[in-house]
Amino acid sequence: MLSKKITDKKKASPKESMIIDISSKLSSVLITFKDKLGEKKFEKRIRKAAKLIMDGIKFTPAKKRVATKLPAKSNEKKATASIVTKKQKDKV
Repeated sequence: MLSKKITDKKKASPKESMIIDISSKLSSVLITFKDKLGEKKFEKRIRKAAKLIMDGIKFTPAKKRVATKLPAKSNEKKATASIVTKKQKDKV
């Protein structure tokens, strides 16, 4: 299986890592064809098949979360706190 070495400075792109995953899974399933085709042809065809499968998958970059300001709390709390029910008045 062809696998690229990833250094600490350079990370694999999501697309490239998916191609590697798909090709490894395909090669494990289609291992009987490896003897018929040979190692080199088999790996090339698996790689091409993985790329064709990946063409249908759309990658969208993750959206950045933008912090939105919460509306300032108004005097609603103060107004509701000042309302006293009849039961509370009787207890006092």
